[in-house]
Amino acid sequence: MDGSLHPNIVHDNYGTVGGGSGNETGSNDGDATNAGHATVGGGYANEASASVSTVGGGWGNRASGERATVSGGWNNRAINHAATVAGGRDNEASGWLATVGGGQDNAASGSVATIPGGQGNRAQGDHSFAAGRRAKANWGGSWVWADSNDADFADTGPNQFLIRATRGGHRNDGSEDYSRRSRHGSGQWNELAFRGERHGARVQPRLQPRLHPGL
Repeated sequence: MDGSLHPNIVHDNYGTVGGGSGNETGSNDGDATNAGHATVGGGYANEASASVSTVGGGWGNRASGERATVSGGWNNRAINHAATVAGGRDNEASGWLATVGGGQDNAASGSVATIPGGQGNRAQGDHSFAAGRRAKANWGGSWVWADSNDADFADTGPNQFLIRATRGGHRNDGSEDYSRRSRHGSGQWNELAFRGERHGARVQPRLQPRLHPGL
């Protein structure tokens, strides 16, 4: 690709473009002082348009929040203060301090929300977490994990812990095991019971996540 046809441009003070082509730093609004110290490492058609924002590389990535970062990938967006997308494709971190690790079509819009990866996940609640496929953490403080089934799996209120694992779950680390218990007539498990021996005493701490019907 001829770089002269797609030049790199630094619009604001102290901006840097390390290489590639078609990359831009700064706000391009005629004021060279309001989006300084922005950096694009390389790649193609990337843009770091806010103060101290960074795009490491990749293609078509945008860091438009102040101190926001997109490390790489394709068509990713970090559009709020210190939001981060590490990689993948078509991901967006639009919440304050929100993070998307990778995957495809993931969106973390809650403040301090996290999606480590997967596909089609949403972390909309503040301090929420969503992972897997089409997990939807819509409420604050909820943690939602979904298996590979192509269907939405969402929380129903704040501070919930939800798992969709249609083939069940198992833990065996030499000291504890868990089994599913107390099944509703509707086909929904409502309890995980941990069992094990510890220092000669029988222990049975309990978690009460809401598990997806069909387990």
